[in-house]
Amino acid sequence: MDKPETLLQKFFAFEDALMLEHVEDAIEITEQQYNDAIAAKMVGRNAFVRDGELIIFSGVMRTIWNCEDYSRKEIDEQELIPDGWTDKERKNAFDRWIDGEWVTDISAQYIAEFDQVDNLRRHLYFTMVDPLVSEANMKRLQGKEAEAIELERQAIAAREKIQLENPWPVNPET
Repeated sequence: MDKPETLLQKFFAFEDALMLEHVEDAIEITEQQYNDAIAAKMVGRNAFVRDGELIIFSGVMRTIWNCEDYSRKEIDEQELIPDGWTDKERKNAFDRWIDGEWVTDISAQYIAEFDQVDNLRRHLYFTMVDPLVSEANMKRLQGKEAEAIELERQAIAAREKIQLENPWPVNPET
């Protein structure tokens, strides 16, 4: 007596479709893959065929950065990184994407650091040195030369302290 053959259910995936019948260019997948893909789709995650393999988005996100405008976005860890994006984070605001790596633009960094020190010095001169110089001028106009000289000494000391505590950055081109 012949035993009846048990027909095993086969499962297939094509592009983003899951099916029980084979169509041209579909790949055969396991029942577990089929069930996992169905479950993922039911909760809004993607499942699709890429390069002959079933890809099921995990829901675990990773950050990628735009190589030109430095914007960032979150993508599924299984998603391919689009052209013009990278998963390598910039080390600082002066990094530029060159030949697949972030490279610091030291000239732009120097200019920004110089401007920062310059602005701080100007602010401190305005709030600490200028009032002393102005008061020294007033004392001199009043004929109080000794007080004027003392205020000028304080102004010079304040200026030197500001310069000492806020040195210019080193120019990388020298």
